[in-house]
Amino acid sequence: MTALELYQLYLALKLHFTSDKFDVRRTYKIPISTKQFQTKGAIKYALQRLIRKHTRVQCVEFLVANFVAGDKYGGVFSGEGERVYLQWQKRNQSLSYLYEQDLRILQRQSNNPRVASLWEGSGEHPILLKSFFGKTCSLETLAILDKLFSFRSILDGTLVQDPAWKETSKLLYKYSMFVPIKPDTYHAITRRIFAE
Repeated sequence: MTALELYQLYLALKLHFTSDKFDVRRTYKIPISTKQFQTKGAIKYALQRLIRKHTRVQCVEFLVANFVAGDKYGGVFSGEGERVYLQWQKRNQSLSYLYEQDLRILQRQSNNPRVASLWEGSGEHPILLKSFFGKTCSLETLAILDKLFSFRSILDGTLVQDPAWKETSKLLYKYSMFVPIKPDTYHAITRRIFAE
């Protein structure tokens, strides 16, 4: 992978996570010429360093991990970028374990046998969001639950005026494509803890 190719991916991912309208599901190529790229000094060198250290897939993962963590430059200028990426890798390598642990915490908090109780509420933040905002539930768990039960559309309808949910919903939508799961496996984990 060349630095120019990574820069095109970088721009696409940056737009994906920061823009309401751009979606890498539709396109991931941002046209930029070699001549234009040569004028991008700092980012060019930062991306070249990233390429020397990581494979193509790892570069994309690095950027995704850092954009999701809130770094508007995808971690390429941050001394914390590698640490954020390593934490992201650990979470994703033990995703089913993380999901199960998060569900057990959520079940204790809700004290309700139905999984839908996690996102049910009357115009206020449900248990799932309170746990996410309180950092006792991961974004990956939210993504998995949304893939299994489509709760995001329900909360989009009930928390229309809530700016915290609006940002979380956008992030959840943008990030979910980077959390591949086998639904049967995660339904089975969910059934061990909750009644669906």
